[in-house]
Amino acid sequence: FLPAFVFNAISTADFELAQVTRAVSYIIAVHLASAVIGFTVARLLRRSWEITAAYVLIALFGNVGNFGVAIIGFKMGPTAVPLATLYFVAVNMTAFVIGVGFASWLRKESGWFSAVLAVFKTPAIIVMVPALIFQTGGFDVPLMPARIIGLLAGAMIPTLLFVVGQNLAEAGPMKLDRDVYVASTIRLVVAPLMALVLATPLQVTGMD
Repeated sequence: FLPAFVFNAISTADFELAQVTRAVSYIIAVHLASAVIGFTVARLLRRSWEITAAYVLIALFGNVGNFGVAIIGFKMGPTAVPLATLYFVAVNMTAFVIGVGFASWLRKESGWFSAVLAVFKTPAIIVMVPALIFQTGGFDVPLMPARIIGLLAGAMIPTLLFVVGQNLAEAGPMKLDRDVYVASTIRLVVAPLMALVLATPLQVTGMD
């Protein structure tokens, strides 16, 4: 469902390549800053390298797809969904690359490049290439595949929301210690503030 959703949203979107470049640059900057903050806070608290890695990963990853895209669609309407989808793919790609790279460096693994390269082989990222070709070239997807892709795309958000709920129900009680609260604060409070701070110099405003 996810590749179909990404292709359907991006291939029919109405935005320019410069807008895509600015959005992706903004996402990379925000996530690099969030990772640095998570790393710095963990080291200041004298946490182990394993806990430091957890701080960095929590600072990087967020539920910006099945939940975030749905909320943006409800709040801002269908015209905001393509750009939200672009952010979703870029956020996941950036977070995975930074997260995998940091974890591989921490474990002194020699195969970190292969691990990072595997991120770019995920279907949601691969499908961005034909989607952007259709979008920038002004091509229309043939009617039959367009309808099939549209049906699959419409199933993504309800299915993933159901899966998230199921996973939460099966997770059981969680141990909430100081590290959980601090790391969650970095992700839920500090990272959004960093996004606001970086929005002005990177000229990200409104639907940009």
